[in-house]
Amino acid sequence: MRHIQRFVNPLLLAAAMISPIIGAGCAARVQYYDTKFHDYHRWDPSESRAYQEYWYERGKQYREWTDLNEHEQREYWEWRHAHPWRY
Repeated sequence: MRHIQRFVNPLLLAAAMISPIIGAGCAARVQYYDTKFHDYHRWDPSESRAYQEYWYERGKQYREWTDLNEHEQREYWEWRHAHPWRY
């Protein structure tokens, strides 16, 4: 039993140390293509703040990006291109 535990403990420690790095790397790579302006936008914390500001300015209830249809997403990117200096 000690022989197995000798190998399992380092593996568990390595997995615990590597998993946050892997998770952060994936989150930083989320990008969306803006069809009107033909560019990519990386969804990061500053983009999240901009998106929340977008809903606040409209006085409407916040909706998740994935719940928007294509037309609504295009409206957001138009607003975002008009407000690049904020974020």
